[in-house]
Amino acid sequence: LFTTSFVKVNSSKRVEVYLESNWQRTPFLLEASEFFAERNNNDFWKFVENVRIFRNTQEADFNQSLEFSSSLLSTSENGLLRILLATHFYSPTVTLHTHLAKDILTTHQLENGCSSFVVLANSIICDPKNIEKFLPATNNNNEDEKEEQGYEKSLRIPNEHIYPNSQKGPLPTAILYSQLGSEDFSRFHTILKDLVNNGRVEYIYRHHFPQSNETLSLQGYGVELALKSMEYKVVDDTVSSDGGKQAQPESVEEEDIEGFLFQKLMARKPNLRAELLTFKDLLSEKDDLPIDKLKRWELKDIGLLASQRIIQAADPLRLLRDISQNFPNMGPSIAQTKLDPLIEKELTANQNVYYQPGQNFAIINGKFLDPENIDFYKFVTVLKSELFKATSLQNLKLSEDVVRKVLSEPSQAAGKSSGVRFDVRSNNILFVNNLETDKKYSSFPSSLKSIKANQHGQFRFVRKNLITSVIILNPASVEELDLIATIQQYLRRFIPIRFGFVFFCEDKATCDFIKVFRHLSQVDPELAFAFTSRYRDLIETSDPWFADGPNAVLSQALDEIDIREDVKLILENVELVKFVEDSNQYVLNMGLTSNNLPVGFVNGIYEESDESVSSFIESIMNGAVRDTHLITNLVAKGKIDDSTDVSDYLFSQPNSVKGFNVLAFPTDSSSVTLSPSDNIYPNSVTNELLKSLSYIHNPEYVDRVKAITHFLVADFSSPGGYRLLSDAFKSIEDTTSETSSVSRIALIHNSESRNVPNYVKAIAASNSQLTKKRFGFIKSLIEKLSSTTSETLDLEIDEIKSIAEKSSLSKSYEKNFGDPKLDADLLTHIEWAQDVNNLSPDNLAIVTNGRVTLFGGEENIGSNYFSFVTSLEMRSLIGQIAGIIESAPLVGIDADDLTSDYFSDVIMKATSIIGASSDQYVTIPELKKSSFEVDHEGSLIEMTLILDPLSKAAQKLVPIL
Repeated sequence: LFTTSFVKVNSSKRVEVYLESNWQRTPFLLEASEFFAERNNNDFWKFVENVRIFRNTQEADFNQSLEFSSSLLSTSENGLLRILLATHFYSPTVTLHTHLAKDILTTHQLENGCSSFVVLANSIICDPKNIEKFLPATNNNNEDEKEEQGYEKSLRIPNEHIYPNSQKGPLPTAILYSQLGSEDFSRFHTILKDLVNNGRVEYIYRHHFPQSNETLSLQGYGVELALKSMEYKVVDDTVSSDGGKQAQPESVEEEDIEGFLFQKLMARKPNLRAELLTFKDLLSEKDDLPIDKLKRWELKDIGLLASQRIIQAADPLRLLRDISQNFPNMGPSIAQTKLDPLIEKELTANQNVYYQPGQNFAIINGKFLDPENIDFYKFVTVLKSELFKATSLQNLKLSEDVVRKVLSEPSQAAGKSSGVRFDVRSNNILFVNNLETDKKYSSFPSSLKSIKANQHGQFRFVRKNLITSVIILNPASVEELDLIATIQQYLRRFIPIRFGFVFFCEDKATCDFIKVFRHLSQVDPELAFAFTSRYRDLIETSDPWFADGPNAVLSQALDEIDIREDVKLILENVELVKFVEDSNQYVLNMGLTSNNLPVGFVNGIYEESDESVSSFIESIMNGAVRDTHLITNLVAKGKIDDSTDVSDYLFSQPNSVKGFNVLAFPTDSSSVTLSPSDNIYPNSVTNELLKSLSYIHNPEYVDRVKAITHFLVADFSSPGGYRLLSDAFKSIEDTTSETSSVSRIALIHNSESRNVPNYVKAIAASNSQLTKKRFGFIKSLIEKLSSTTSETLDLEIDEIKSIAEKSSLSKSYEKNFGDPKLDADLLTHIEWAQDVNNLSPDNLAIVTNGRVTLFGGEENIGSNYFSFVTSLEMRSLIGQIAGIIESAPLVGIDADDLTSDYFSDVIMKATSIIGASSDQYVTIPELKKSSFEVDHEGSLIEMTLILDPLSKAAQKLVPIL
């Protein structure tokens, strides 16, 4: 979409620029509807239901658009919508719809025939009464006839406006092109809505309004004028008689302009020639200067002086705009200001610690934005997102101060490579060296005092285990055997790293190799490495298993390093057999398989590489260098000394998490907001789901706030669904784990047949029972299911009734079990899983405070997953927000309602609203002398700007503010 610009220069040399669109003006009401559509489809249709027939004048259109929106938006959101309408933010989106309508009418030669129409069954319907004539009497299952009858899925556009519940089943698609708020729209909409409710059509709405020649005056754009100097000198370019050189103009001594010699400056800085010429022109126009000319030394503190003038002004934001937009005229006046030493001191101190002179950046609720690369539209996009989150949080009855605090919390998801230290210490790690006890390191200094802070890029050769690297691998391939050999080379070079291996095997030959390696390493690690080298060569150069069996390879490798032991006795050693079994289970508990390996941890920080052994080793070494610098600084600051166990110290820090599970870091995850606004769409599926859920938690912690809520989404009649439930239940049953005190789970059954297992209904029906009895009842159900042999996992009603009697459940349980509302609620669960979140019944999903993690139906998740996720989340976003909300006052809530369940719900909803982000978060200290504040009562967004008032960033951003 192109624009036309008009530039007008008047006698006072002021430049005025007008930008007009190449498309016609779009009605405000249609643009307002797109504001809601951008949030979600349900919000759009709620706005549509609010719209009445409107008066078609620009002023009435604008005012009524805000009026129809007011009941659906907060005060802050209404203010933002007013700005977006005034700038026609959504005009391009509306125009896209009208172009589609125009193309359709042109194709059917109806350019002047229909002000509103429906596209159905490849036909144009201009009269709503004729719609049913083009519909089949019944739904057609014949694929060959579907296209003719309108079943084809038309080309979809972003944020398509599909009427709720109309996309279920193979239905004909009816696309309405009309102007929202018109009488035509009302007639078409009423009929199409009825057809949707009767299951006859899929209804889509797109904008279409009468054409006019009125163009759109655009806002939100900046124009930079680059004025070129057109001064020329006449030079004789004829060839001279003294050697053919061109004649040169006579050298004339340059006169200074306001103390500057511009020819010399341009000679020294040719890359700044354009900027210097512009500055020269400004200084040359003496008539435009309000006071006498500036001297060069008067510009020394001009930035500080401009900042001071702004801070001390009655309307600082307006003065900031004027100075940033018109500095040449205001500069001489600013230069006469006396500099306040307190302001100068604070500005200088800030530049030395927090930012560089001339650096600009913006912070919205703690999130970093670069003003150099942001325009009005990017800026508004960020603002809309933050405002939507803020309003949703306010709907949870959080005060404005708490909302701002929650939004300012860093919301990055803790990732494998985000600097988190995973405490994977275990007896399953086979260490092959120890810098503190091995004799070969006896020449190393024993005291940390020998470490010098200025040894950049060097390892610290001290007889302390400062760096510990744990490598998990499956030595089934030559490549991973080479990895072991590479570690041996580092040990021979006395690299000051303690190395440990965790082995994993899936076949007998590899498991046998691990047993022999473990056996030899207990005698001398060098023997284990020598054995590995010979074993590696043998399996690469021959294939002896077919002839003599894998034991022959092990025996030959041992013979070649002069070890005369019976391989059979080594392989049958009970301790070695258990070591292999425990190592395998340890790796599986991390969610790792051979496909993930090798992986490593350097002082607990995760390292991996998908490329090669050499790149993996490089990542390990880079991690070691990184932590060497860290430990050097800790020694210099006195944080650790000779008596400190470095591992204990590092794993006691806030960024440390016990254990590791790779399943907690899916490559492709999504999120769902668990707090839809009641005033927007009160009967939404998510709202209905939240009302119907029954949570399971440990009765020992019934009054404890549960910061973490897991929705288990699965077909619980399948083995995978049962395992998921069993693993989750074990995690909250174990009172030695943090999970049991801060977590709760809820079951969301998701099956193809939409039949709910009896035991799932029983768990839901027991919701009103005493927590301890209900917990025992659910445990008995899970134990009983473990002995079920049928393909479909479920229990007979009589079996469940017997367990309920043994668990001493009250009679209300049976009443709830037979209540039709329970069946309706459980069908809502299926609808939420499949229609709202597109979750397949074949998959398992865990929704943790809104973050959706998918698993394969056969994947073994394990109770360790829940323990690890709890530890991880309580030390990141969820833990931070829970701490704020538990100590915060809630607005308009009766004290009797402030139960642990209520706080658990608020934390779950708040964290789902915030979600995880990749934004960079910045903290700036409170500034007193070198800042000013513009505050609005009731505002939910907090923005901090660090600006050089004389920069281009200020010129661009300040007018927006």
